[in-house]
Order: sequence, then structure tokens, then C-alpha cells
Amino acid sequence: MDDKKKKIVTFIGTLFVAIMFVGSYAAFNNNSGNSSTSTATTTVQGGATYFVSGNANAVVIGYSQLATISLESNSSALSSRASNELAQLQNNGSISNYVAQGNGFQIFTQNMNAYRLQQALVSKLGGSNVSVNASTSFSLPKILPLIYRNQIVDVKLTNTNFTAPTSPLQDIGSNVTVIVHALVYANGDIYNNQITITT
Repeated sequence: MDDKKKKIVTFIGTLFVAIMFVGSYAAFNNNSGNSSTSTATTTVQGGATYFVSGNANAVVIGYSQLATISLESNSSALSSRASNELAQLQNNGSISNYVAQGNGFQIFTQNMNAYRLQQALVSKLGGSNVSVNASTSFSLPKILPLIYRNQIVDVKLTNTNFTAPTSPLQDIGSNVTVIVHALVYANGDIYNNQITITT
């Protein structure tokens, strides 16, 4: 084989190798790109939670329409008096309905909130004879100084309105002291925005 033919064969071989190299490089880059776009992301958790509790000043902002009356004795006379008073309140539209339940009644209020119902029954039946319970809506401050192992933690509320059953009831707008329990993160954020209130 003369030199001219050798040069042609060498050139063709070199060109073939170059084409294979470029093709392999392009395929590698394409696979690499697909790999980066399908990388899974990891969700960062909020970290450890801590149980905190303490007192807080709350404002009464409303009551549920369902209230429960408990009579302090099994006297049939007292039960009859209570039933008569509730019938009058239903007739004038203050309550929508009432149902006897155990040693008391369940009442559905209408134009009278649960606090006013309590006051009306206490004035007619006597404070020692009757108690009224209802779910109370409270408004709390946006930041609560609660306690974790004798240390104060400023707990931040994203929702400041909460409910809890109470008795005796306070007038709307009244300031009351409530006990708050919560699980919080180290930065003071509430876990799942859930707290427990007792009075």
C-alpha cells in the first residue's frame, strides 16, 4: 500500500474515532441532565417540640348557641320552676328550644346569648340552685409568655380565637384568666397551631 492510500485510511479511521467520541459525549451530557432534573427534594421538619403552659388574659367574644343547665338538686319543684321559666323564654323568642336532660336541660339560644340566659335563670331560680355551661369563644394576645421548665417562652399565635367550655359564664367583653397548654418549636411557633384552654 502506497503512502497516499495509508494517509487516506488513517484519516478515515481518525474521523471515525472522533465521531464516536462526540456521540458518546453528547449522550453522557444528555443522561446527566435527566439525572439532575429528577433529583428528589427533602422536606425539612420543624424540629423538636416542647410542652409549655401558663396563664393568659383572654377576652370573651361570644358563646355557642347550645347551653346546658344543671340543677343543683333533684327537687321536682325546682325542675318544674326551671321548665316554666324556659317556656316563657321560648315564647318571647329568647331561646328557640329546650330539652330535659338528666338533672337539667339543654337549651338552644336565639335572641339571648348564654350569659344572659344564665343571668335570667339565676335571678328567677337563685344562684345556688342552677348553673349554666356553654362553649365560650375567647380572643387571646398574639404573643403569650408561657413556661417551659421555669423559663419563659414567647409563644406566637397565628390564630388568636379559641373556644373552651366555661361555667360560670362572663359577659361578652369581659377579661378572664385562662390556662393555656401547647406544644411549640424552639422558635416559639405552635405545633400544628393547636393549643388547649381551660378556665
